[in-house]
Amino acid sequence: MFQNRFGALFFVGITVLGAAALVGTEENGGTISDAKAKIEEQRTEFLDEADKVSSSSASVGSTAPGSNMQVEIEFTPDADLVQDPAGINPAPIMPDPFAAEIVSVEPAQNQQGSDLPSR
Repeated sequence: MFQNRFGALFFVGITVLGAAALVGTEENGGTISDAKAKIEEQRTEFLDEADKVSSSSASVGSTAPGSNMQVEIEFTPDADLVQDPAGINPAPIMPDPFAAEIVSVEPAQNQQGSDLPSR
């Protein structure tokens, strides 16, 4: 892969430094651990905001989503959902365009009266 051993050594060194920066070392956290900490911080902020919003809406007097409310559900019959179509008739002009036609073909006779071609 490499023509020069120093080039290969340089490639290995860059790869090791990149991995150490991404993952981190024992005394210094890497990019992944920094991202994880930032996501956890944003999650706790979001949950705190959600608790504030849910507690303020509960104080207004609205019912909680998990309460035992009896709601009557009525479905619409299928006949009411179907409307009469209006517009162009999508039926094809030909009755069945892919139907196979049976055509009988009789062999042609040459002038001498035999079915075989003459040489």
